Amino acid sequence: MASRPGRERWEGSEVDAPRLPACHESNHDQIAPMTATQLRETLANAPLTIELLSGRTLRVQHTDYALVSPTGDSLAVYSKAGGLSVVSIPNIEAIKPDRKKTPV
Repeated sequence: MASRPGRERWEGSEVDAPRLPACHESNHDQIAPMTATQLRETLANAPLTIELLSGRTLRVQHTDYALVSPTGDSLAVYSKAGGLSVVSIPNIEAIKPDRKKTPV
């Protein structure tokens, strides 16, 4: 599988690692690869918005609304109404924390 520009391989994986802005950095222009473990840690800071390479966004309102698969290759996000979106982690372009917390 050919790697897209701006992507790095996960160690020991056939999947390209997503390159995401570091959410805790003040300069969102800096990018770093994010692992499934780092994604799980980032989800603990919900509410937040996930931006996909397609331009679509997913809102994670609470940590209970998101789940990283046991294999670490996909993310399931539930909406407040109960709808479910499942995305491949390499398709995540950015994760942005919400400025103000909203009630669930």
